[in-house]
Amino acid sequence: MMKELIWAEHQKLRRSKIVLVAIFAVIMVAIIVFTQGQFSFGEKRYIDDAGWFMNAAQSLATFFVLPAVIALLGSYMICREEQEDTIKSLRLIPISEAKMTIAKLLITFAFSVLFYLLLFGITFLVEVILHFRGLSIKMILSFFKIYLLDGIGIFFASGDAPRRLVRQGSYPRQDSRNNSRLPQRRQGQPV
Repeated sequence: MMKELIWAEHQKLRRSKIVLVAIFAVIMVAIIVFTQGQFSFGEKRYIDDAGWFMNAAQSLATFFVLPAVIALLGSYMICREEQEDTIKSLRLIPISEAKMTIAKLLITFAFSVLFYLLLFGITFLVEVILHFRGLSIKMILSFFKIYLLDGIGIFFASGDAPRRLVRQGSYPRQDSRNNSRLPQRRQGQPV
């Protein structure tokens, strides 16, 4: 069941432009940091030091760009059902809304890690081109570990609202009379 839900979410994202926007943001981080590296400190440019580009791109992406992009992607996937008015049709199918939300969170988690690995790949290629002899296996593996853990950590740091939806067990309902959102009533809960 979960495999089909993940596949369905993946199919919905393929038709959306949000993933392209996120990839564009990752590429822009690399371009901005590369441009920053052209500035000099004394007689030496910042980018002339091996490892500087990987370190600077990781910190800029983690502090300013990718948490917002990952949160945007996750919230888009969750809120899309409500905004496009497909949640009514989905409620007719015997699918748990909590499982649907978990599938969306798993997709967001996967994209969080993939975006950081894409950034690692870009920065690694630039470092290889600029400083092939200055790189060591230890340095590359250390940066790979940092980027991978950032992808995992940023997902958990930026995903508090979706986790609340999973704990709540459903999406917010809309009252058709005044179009305001009503919380879902759990079974056995007083009115």
